[in-house]
Amino acid sequence: MSGSPPLGEKLVQQILSAYGHQDDATVDKLLYTVLSSRDHRRAVSALQGSDADVFFEILVQTCRDPSGLERHAASKTVALAPLQSDLSRLLMRLALGCGHDPHKLLTKGSVVLNSRGLTTGGFADVYQGTLNGQRVAVKCIRADEFPVRDEIRLRKALVREAATWRRIRHDNVLSFLGIDCEASTSMFCIVSPWAENGSVSKFLRSQGIGDLDRLLLEVTLGLAYLHSQTVVHGDLRGANILIDDRGHVRLADYGLAQIADQATFSIASAKRETSLKWIAPELHFHELYGIGCRRTFATDVYAFGIVCLELFTGEEPFPELSPDSFLLEMCPDGITVERHAVEGLVARTMSDSLWGTVYRCCSSRPEDRPSAADLVHSLTELVSEGPFAEPGTEDVNGWPDIIVLGPISDGTVARDEVQELAPNIMETARDPDLPGVTEAIDLSTIAAVIVPADGEKAIPALIKDRSPTILQGGNDTIATPHADQTASPAKKRFRLLQRVVTAVRRSRTEQSANAKKDGHSKLPESLLDRYDQTGQQKVLDEAIDATQKLLRLRPAPHPKRAWTLAALSSCLDRQYLKTGDLEVLEQELTLLREAISLCERPNSSQTMDRAVLQAILATTLKQRYDRLGEQDDVDVALALFDEILRLRPPPHPKRALALYQLSTCLDSQYAKVKDLDMLERSIISVREAMSLVELPGNDQTLKPAVLYGSLATAHRKRYDRLGQQEDLDMAVTLFEEVLELAPERHRASTLNELHRCLRSQYKKSRDPGLLDRSIKLLRDAIVACQQSETRQTVDCALLQANLGSTLMTRYERLGRQKDLDEGIKLLEEAAREPPWSEGRRILRDLRDALKMQYEKSRDPGVRERLRQVGLELVASRPDIAG
Repeated sequence: MSGSPPLGEKLVQQILSAYGHQDDATVDKLLYTVLSSRDHRRAVSALQGSDADVFFEILVQTCRDPSGLERHAASKTVALAPLQSDLSRLLMRLALGCGHDPHKLLTKGSVVLNSRGLTTGGFADVYQGTLNGQRVAVKCIRADEFPVRDEIRLRKALVREAATWRRIRHDNVLSFLGIDCEASTSMFCIVSPWAENGSVSKFLRSQGIGDLDRLLLEVTLGLAYLHSQTVVHGDLRGANILIDDRGHVRLADYGLAQIADQATFSIASAKRETSLKWIAPELHFHELYGIGCRRTFATDVYAFGIVCLELFTGEEPFPELSPDSFLLEMCPDGITVERHAVEGLVARTMSDSLWGTVYRCCSSRPEDRPSAADLVHSLTELVSEGPFAEPGTEDVNGWPDIIVLGPISDGTVARDEVQELAPNIMETARDPDLPGVTEAIDLSTIAAVIVPADGEKAIPALIKDRSPTILQGGNDTIATPHADQTASPAKKRFRLLQRVVTAVRRSRTEQSANAKKDGHSKLPESLLDRYDQTGQQKVLDEAIDATQKLLRLRPAPHPKRAWTLAALSSCLDRQYLKTGDLEVLEQELTLLREAISLCERPNSSQTMDRAVLQAILATTLKQRYDRLGEQDDVDVALALFDEILRLRPPPHPKRALALYQLSTCLDSQYAKVKDLDMLERSIISVREAMSLVELPGNDQTLKPAVLYGSLATAHRKRYDRLGQQEDLDMAVTLFEEVLELAPERHRASTLNELHRCLRSQYKKSRDPGLLDRSIKLLRDAIVACQQSETRQTVDCALLQANLGSTLMTRYERLGRQKDLDEGIKLLEEAAREPPWSEGRRILRDLRDALKMQYEKSRDPGVRERLRQVGLELVASRPDIAG
């Protein structure tokens, strides 16, 4: 038979029984006895389950009203403070549960407080104190302001969180020195190092804003560390970002808001006044999101976005709005933050990177916000860039200049709800049960959605009859009553009306913002399109500058860096085609090789297809081969195209494009080495591409007209080599087909190709009628170049030179003086600004024409001009010009 239980266990059970019978006097007497003995306290520590919970409640009640304990201590002439300290330790042990040592959470030594608190706010008071000769901050939570049940949950949550805080070690997070059970009887006190420079807001006011970028980076470093330890800060704002004696950020008060939420099962009302403007919309309006009211990593990131605005402007966000007004403004329409207004507050320009960070962090959708680790990457780049852009810098990063802070657009209003609302809107407006006006909704917005034309005029009149004061602003509006749980049908219809209008307004705002963002992100592309239309060098320079800025904002391993490198190479390609500058071509190759290397990295997140980049690189190598004739370039290009074709078997939508690009590479090699096999391979490649494009229902990305033109050119070259009439006939037929299919901007180049076919035929047949037809084609091409609203794909100077040369050929055949005069005039005009690739050929043709004129006239002026052209030809030789 076992012995009777120890005295401590008996006393504990007697206390539990007396508490159940509401015998407070017995509870106070026995509790004094238990607290006075270490063995008895061990019996309390051993409690589990419901007994532990009830005894925890008894201890909390005693903390709130220690008068009974005081009486027994006074009768025994015992000091009260040691008893209260033991009581706090028992609370900690019960909160942690059996098997945990609360002493690890206690401060190593006694804390001495200053006489009065430094700050009071939320549900805690902050004191300066001393621990082992070191200045410390002591945060004492006023738990007795909560209902008893909430206080019990609060105390338990705090102790359990403290077990996590004890492990926190980071240069940008304020250390947790422990819980002090001696300094105050109101609640456990959290002790941390004293931050000499106070809050970051105070620090920036005294030191200036020049170091803002570094401080923001340190905030993200601390936040990313907390998140890696599964700790949600929960109350990130300037007041909780401290600066230590070395000028570095220390995040404070992490986890406390989460503890208060757990205690009250809501976002703690005591914190709303001080932290409301930093709280994410899904916490204010969680019912719109269909989620619970719980702080998350994403809500911390939202708060960081507001912190960026707070520290940049040096003042509390939205100081003109009271907490109540802030919430009313946030829902339903959202609070608009305009970039120029933020900058205007402090007469400084915010960098694109910092504004982009704010924009992403403050997204209404939690899933669209970056992670804290992403922010570290962004802010690291910001440190190198600096927070302030030069005045007038374009927003090439693509972020809209307006941010809307508020809940997600309620775009899920059911169609039948809207249909139900429309016929009842008059009845709703007449309903006498509607309370006072709290908010006005723009009638024009409603009318655009659900109100028929006749109803649009009737509603304002009804409102004027009901409440003339609504129209003080001068615009017709509809009043929206406060929502309540027992709403009448009329009130419910008004609420539905509000939801419809909210959906429309937010949708329009988001569409406008997205359109602007898309426009900015496609700025280089749109500028290139404009250059292709106009040929203006200024536009091309703008495109290059915009893409270079975008590239600086997307350092490796940014997922769109490879895409941006390719975009810049596309800009430079146009520059090379215009100027023939080999340095530009080399820059293209460098950019493309970097882009490909990014795509080849393990676990690459690049959005650009590597095969597309390889095709661009191969085409660029072909261009260098055309210029320098180095066999290695064309060999690498052909190998790349073979690899691309292997990766794009039929019916891959880009196989036809790859075959066409391969054919152009083979054409270039044929032009150098005159190997007929190259030409045959080119024709085979184009024919395969055409077979893919002509398949019914194909999804090839290449247009048939491009292939017809390429095949026609190959047949013309084979005619030049072999003299087979069917090749020339095929070329002419295909070019005529291209004239029907190709866009207007290709008309002049196609006419020029037809002219080349006729010239080839003339060389064999010597039929002057072919020259006449060729001259007519070139005149039509020049007219197309000069009169077309869209820029043609062939240089007008080249067409003038071709026409001049053809007229000289007809002069040689027929001896017409007007052909000689017009031919020289056209060649002179073309020689003034020739395409770089045709400059020497045009000078040679001009020299030959001047020779003919001099032989006929013996004019000294013609001879002098002939000498000048000869000198220009010598100077243009690559070995001399280089």
